[in-house]
Amino acid sequence: SRITVLAYPDFAKGAFGIWGKRLASITSMCALLGMMCTTLVLEAQNFNFVLPIAWPWFGCTHCGRKWWALFLTPVTVLYVFGNPGALMKKTAFLGPVVCVLTVVLAWAGAGDSIAAGASMPESCQSHRLLVPPMRHLFSASMMLQLAQVGSYGFYSFAVIVTVPTLRSQMKDPKKTAAAAILAYAIALVLFLPIMFLGYAGFGNTVPENLIDGMRHERPDGWWALNKPWETGEITAAGVALDFVVTVNLLLTEAIYIPCTVLAIEASFPGLFRHGPAWASKVMRVAFVVFRFVVAAEVQSFVAISSLVSSLFCVCNNIVFPVVAFH
Repeated sequence: SRITVLAYPDFAKGAFGIWGKRLASITSMCALLGMMCTTLVLEAQNFNFVLPIAWPWFGCTHCGRKWWALFLTPVTVLYVFGNPGALMKKTAFLGPVVCVLTVVLAWAGAGDSIAAGASMPESCQSHRLLVPPMRHLFSASMMLQLAQVGSYGFYSFAVIVTVPTLRSQMKDPKKTAAAAILAYAIALVLFLPIMFLGYAGFGNTVPENLIDGMRHERPDGWWALNKPWETGEITAAGVALDFVVTVNLLLTEAIYIPCTVLAIEASFPGLFRHGPAWASKVMRVAFVVFRFVVAAEVQSFVAISSLVSSLFCVCNNIVFPVVAFH
């Protein structure tokens, strides 16, 4: 019988049967859950860059990001139990503006690192290679680095699990593929300058978060310190990028957090949709608590995103579509 594809698991069911749907439900649910934990980690970091908190956290003296994760948790509660759709309608006009500002300020921050790097003694500067020597290209260390970069790259397109849902809601579903290809091409064109400019300036000591490297008034001899680019004060451009990125994440969560909750419910319909009324409420509370705990305990958003990608996004973005096609 013909299967109506409304979500990613429906696509998997059409290709692999009921067990394909069950497996895809788990991988897509876990990918979305990991994405939402990652965004809170990043938001807490961004707030702590601009408004650092020096209060101790259960014995930790440099854990202001954990306080920010706690202060941002009410937003999760709002999106889980409230009506974020109404908020999105009122703030939809901000989307294009925030995206443009994010890209432009990221270009500026990456480009500014080139000027800052010029003040380093030549002996302290990173040796930059566009392409490594052939004898190193297929070494074990290089393959591990490529795997990490690849996993993070797949994570960047984890949104692909929402494509079947978006396609089912489009006026002309046939235009979905062309629109997706164009969107990915535009993203690639915008991301490449950030990557090349950042590598030209920061070299191998690039910070995980670009905002953390957009600093000035660094101490004397800053290039010889541990994590040299993360010394000094955040620049005005860094504060602006911090603000627009965080606003972008908070607005995006109004879509993804409800989608994550719905994905969890869809993965266990007997419990959350047809079971007792309290089960769905307990699950939502557990989601809020789990997201906060992960954001408070995990410092590196790159590490958690790479983990989520290697476990789940690779299945959703590569394995399932390729196997289904063949």
